[in-house]
Amino acid sequence: MRQSVEADIGGLRRVLDQRTLSRTDLEMQIEGLKEELLSSRSNMSGQVTVEVDAAPQQDLSKVMAAKNQLEVWFQTKSETLTRETVSQSETLQTSRSEVTEVKRTLQIELQSMLGMKRFSVQLSGYQMQVTSMEEQLVQLRADLERQGQEYQMLLDGGSVSSSSSTTTERTVVEEEVDGRVISSSTVLSN
Repeated sequence: MRQSVEADIGGLRRVLDQRTLSRTDLEMQIEGLKEELLSSRSNMSGQVTVEVDAAPQQDLSKVMAAKNQLEVWFQTKSETLTRETVSQSETLQTSRSEVTEVKRTLQIELQSMLGMKRFSVQLSGYQMQVTSMEEQLVQLRADLERQGQEYQMLLDGGSVSSSSSTTTERTVVEEEVDGRVISSSTVLSN
């Protein structure tokens, strides 16, 4: 819109310049004719009639009125453009603030999600430890029941078979990375 207004202003200025040039040209022609008339009068001793064949001169008051109208129009358009520019600048600033706020919110959410991911990995490591310990407890319970049965048989006066009296040794092997257990296994040995 601003370019359109500027183009209109440029066009009107060219028209005004052309009119000013035409007027100046006509005034110069009139001056030239007046000089010819004076020189002809001084050279001749009689009456000389001079006809000037010039275009009718424009009414200066109309030209000035048109110029004033153009200036008022130009001033109005300039004020309108200034108001629009200020409004658009305010809108742009508001939009920038909103974008900054959304960006900050997204960064906070991203940090939260990364924290949850770390927590999930850590929780998974804990779950593996719990599973490993549950397996060890099941094995330990089975060993305790077997040993309890052997003890009861010994108390009842029975004999314990040589294969069941063997002492079993259990070793737990855990692999840790960054303080988290990533694998756990139980090794039994006699």
